[in-house]
Amino acid sequence: MSKRGIFVVFEGADGSGKTTQLKLTSGWLKELGYQVQELDFPQYESFWGSMVGRFLKGEFGSIGEVSPWLVTLPYILDQADGSKKVQELLEEGFVVLSNRYITSCMGHQAVKLSAGEQGRYLDWLEQAGYQELGLIREDLVVFLDVPPEIGQGLVSKKTGRTYVDDGVMDIHEENLVHQQKARGMYVSLTEKKPHWVKVNCATKGKLLPREIINYKIRELVLPILQERCPLLPIE
Repeated sequence: MSKRGIFVVFEGADGSGKTTQLKLTSGWLKELGYQVQELDFPQYESFWGSMVGRFLKGEFGSIGEVSPWLVTLPYILDQADGSKKVQELLEEGFVVLSNRYITSCMGHQAVKLSAGEQGRYLDWLEQAGYQELGLIREDLVVFLDVPPEIGQGLVSKKTGRTYVDDGVMDIHEENLVHQQKARGMYVSLTEKKPHWVKVNCATKGKLLPREIINYKIRELVLPILQERCPLLPIE
């Protein structure tokens, strides 16, 4: 069966509102009549996802002590498990919305390397994930651009996470310099990859209302729906 659905990934530095915007977008798509499936990576309850959680809690060392080449492996092995479900859903015509994916390693792990190594890492990651493990390629990556200073404040208010206690930041979230570097990498990727788009979520140092941010996302998603899912209803 040919692929009828589309796969949209929400990306950004920690605290950029990915979960909020994913759910708003999901609700909008369901109102239009689409079948929608929401995913979230890492899957912290899974075998490989639990290893990611342990890394983020600092069990294996600080942010600078663990090689990004090595820590990438549990991330993409967890995503490979989830990718099988993505393929099935796309073949059934679902719009699949994911909070993070292999694209997070591109933003968060590459920046831990020297400028000379970053390109080599990104090439390796593409081969390891998409070719060797067979990860489904995303159709659209929505990068939510929020200044890390704002994002850190929002992270401190998060609740209901399984791998850290409420109000506790993981080793990525607590490191403002890392968040700033990750944001820069995400901006660079949106400039290089045609299926990556940047959504400006703040102005003059203040976060825009979530409804305005989501309206921007809808304008980006709708043309792809019309192109890729012509047999599904669109208002």
